[in-house]
Formats: sequence, C-alpha cells, structure tokens
Amino acid sequence: MKLIYSTLIILFSSLYTFGQYKTDIGFNIGGSNYLGEIGGAESTRRDFILDMKINETKSSFGAFIRHRFNDSYGVTGTLTFANIAGDDKNTINPARNERNLNFKNLITELSGRGEYYFYNIHDVGNHGRYWVNFRPYIFAGLGIFHHAPHTTYKNKKTYLRRLKTEGQQNEYSLLSISIPAGLGFYFTYKNRYRLSFEMSYRKTFTDYLDDVSGNYAHEHQLESEDAADLANRNDEINPEEALIEPSNYLPGNKRGDKKNKDSFITGHVGVSYVLRGPWRIEVTNRGKYRPPLRTYRTKF
Repeated sequence: MKLIYSTLIILFSSLYTFGQYKTDIGFNIGGSNYLGEIGGAESTRRDFILDMKINETKSSFGAFIRHRFNDSYGVTGTLTFANIAGDDKNTINPARNERNLNFKNLITELSGRGEYYFYNIHDVGNHGRYWVNFRPYIFAGLGIFHHAPHTTYKNKKTYLRRLKTEGQQNEYSLLSISIPAGLGFYFTYKNRYRLSFEMSYRKTFTDYLDDVSGNYAHEHQLESEDAADLANRNDEINPEEALIEPSNYLPGNKRGDKKNKDSFITGHVGVSYVLRGPWRIEVTNRGKYRPPLRTYRTKF
C-alpha cells in the first residue's frame, strides 16, 4: 500500500508540472463487478462478461489526472478503489450453488494509460458559441493493485489469505499487476469543466481475487479449524435439498479453475476541472475555430 501511495504522489506531481495547458484533474464514481470462479451465471465458466452477475455489482470510486498532448493522444494516471464480491448463493448453477463459497474484496489500484481520441466535435449542437466539446476515446495501460479477499465467518470479518484454504505452502501475494483497457467519452464545457463516462475491463495476473483457484485440500494440508471450515462450505447445505452429490466437494476434487486468472470491470462517471493555461478556442467571423497566435515579450 505504501508503494502505491508513494508512486501516486510522484506520478501526479510530475503530470501537474508537465501539463499546464491541456490537463484536467478530477474524481469519478460508479460500479465494479468481478469475473472469476464464484457465483456467475447458470452455465459453466464463460469468457469476458458472459459470466457476470449484475446483482453482484458494488461501488467503485477514485481520482485521476489526464494530459492531452494533441487532438489524438493523451495519458491518464488513476487511483481507483473498487469493491468486488461474489457469492455462490446468487447462481442457479447447481454445482456452484452448493459449493457455497463467498467473498468480498477491496481493490486499490494505481494505473497509467494511453488514450486515443478517434473523433471530435468542437461545437456540440452547432450553436456557434463553442461552449461544449465532445471527444470519444479508447485506452489501454498498466496498473498495480493491492487486494485482500475476506468473508463473514462466525459473525465477523475473516481474511482468507492467511488461512491458505487450498493447502498452499506459501501465502499468495496481495499485490498484482492489471491491464486496464476500455472506452469512454467526455464533454468539456467552456474549456474548463469536464464530464466523462467510461467502461474499463481489467485483466489481472492473479487467480486469488476470490481466494479460489485449484482443488480442495486434504485435512493434513490445512493449518487450522477455521481453514477447514472455510475451505469447504458444502456441509452448510441442507442434505435433503441438495442436487449435487457431496463427494464432488471432497479433497482432491475441483474447487476452482487455475487455468484462467480473475478479472474485474468498472464503469465510472467522472467530473474534472481543466487547469488554466494560455490555450483557448477563438471563433472567427466564419464560425470556425483556431488557436491564438503565439505572442512574444518585446525586449528593449
């Protein structure tokens, strides 16, 4: 966490110093959703958003600073706090439902990305005043994030990593790399105020956002009673209502899918302020715009 915050301060300071002309700084808020082994739709695992459950969407928010080099390219640094969760009780897939696992997680991500603005409308509505500008864009980048999956056990919040619920010899890392990619657009009002909308998919390089990856562990691999209870929660299902044979959840059987890493999605609305600088739009008599002429201080 200290690494993330230190890097954030350096990144934002350098961007602020570098970009005084086409730079905006702001915050965003929206929702986040997780794609992994827990919960999901009726079928077995499917790629991308096909296995997403809308009712598991949680809150997400953050801050960002963006610098636009020209009409086509820019960069953005973001700090994002994304809550994600999954619960097998929310799926009608019988095997997942009776596995009965659940988790919550807060992801703190610091990322940098490049943006490509593929279209531009300088005067939305053609009013001739050039008050509202519109730009859609696509983006991709690289991030580092911290996470810590937990669940509710015996009426209290219990972090899962330290329990090593799959019999791991070593605890998995709470730091990982993400690749954010997506699309968005923004409106700029009077060159100063900006409203943006964007969707971002994060590919990650960890399979433990949900603490589930491989097979059920044998009892001798688990280090505590709490670990044994949370490694296999199928015994909490009423046997008279069960549709799946309980032996499917015995040690050695499949608990997760180690071939595919976890990922998550965010959707945000952002509000930002464009930092003041000498650039502005000037309207000519023909209703067109042009940047102001460069001026020089006279030397005597």
